[in-house]
Amino acid sequence: MNKETLIEHISKYFKTNGYNIKNLIHKESIGSYEAKQIEESFIHKTWKEIDIKLLIANKSALGFLSNEGFIYFLPAYMKLLILEFEAADVIVDDLLDKLLLPTEADIQLQYIEYKMEENRIADLDDFYHKEIKRTEDKIHNFISMTTLLNQEQSKTVLLFLMYIKDTYSGFFADDILDKVINRFWFQFK
Repeated sequence: MNKETLIEHISKYFKTNGYNIKNLIHKESIGSYEAKQIEESFIHKTWKEIDIKLLIANKSALGFLSNEGFIYFLPAYMKLLILEFEAADVIVDDLLDKLLLPTEADIQLQYIEYKMEENRIADLDDFYHKEIKRTEDKIHNFISMTTLLNQEQSKTVLLFLMYIKDTYSGFFADDILDKVINRFWFQFK
């Protein structure tokens, strides 16, 4: 699928009936200075009104958006990556991370790699043990987020991921796109 067709597909299945988000910012982030800036930039705008410059200026927004806010603005982020992949910079990794179904194995592998390091900078055992325990919450959050999408929207996310993989696979050092697709989104083919 070419980028023009994919953008048309996104516009068709992610309609905008006006801004109707009750909780734009994730509850743990409410009150922080950065969350307030992001909320002021995004509030009362439809995803189609969010331009590329605003997304790039608010690179960390994905970490502050609630599930509802993320799903609502997901089409704007997909469009950003389709049109301005290199300019998106860290947003690429953040978006793929949000679309990746987490597993306990991910954090366990990171912990094993950390334990194998000879010159550890800090003792991170407690951190990794807490992260392993939090994985269940992350999985629950991912499932809650994805249930906000309908079948066609989920299929559009898959088409987007396949486009990014086909077009920009050389930009990724690991198999992150395969993980993102094969852990969850593959089912919408």
